[in-house]
Amino acid sequence: HAGAVARGEYPEQSWDDTERRLQAGWEQRRGESRLDWEHARPAVQDEWERADRTYGAYARSDDTFSRRFEQAPYRQEGDAFDDYRSAYRYGTYARGEYSDRTWDDSLASELQRGWDRARGGSRLTWERAKHAVADAFTLDRQKPH
Repeated sequence: HAGAVARGEYPEQSWDDTERRLQAGWEQRRGESRLDWEHARPAVQDEWERADRTYGAYARSDDTFSRRFEQAPYRQEGDAFDDYRSAYRYGTYARGEYSDRTWDDSLASELQRGWDRARGGSRLTWERAKHAVADAFTLDRQKPH
């Protein structure tokens, strides 16, 4: 957990820089762990690297969909990309999680059940968000939704 948290706290730092911070403050950070830094380090680094990949995927997804959003047919007057960011990320996540499936009513219904957890600070209802979720899910698949 410490590696993922540190990746979020120090987003501009490399693992090497973050590791020095974590090692220096390990006694306070380790919580209930009985591991010393040398034994905890591999797991913490693995967490940091996974979080780093996730942040990278989010950045690429945000870049792609912020451009697509401007021309999206479901965009309404006054909508901002930040309203849809969680929906695009959810669709990107679902594309990997359900790579063997196509977008259909059954999948949309399953994803609807997870929207309240995935939406973060988005103010969109599922009815408004599902079009962006589908857009992200079907990206590069050329399947209608």
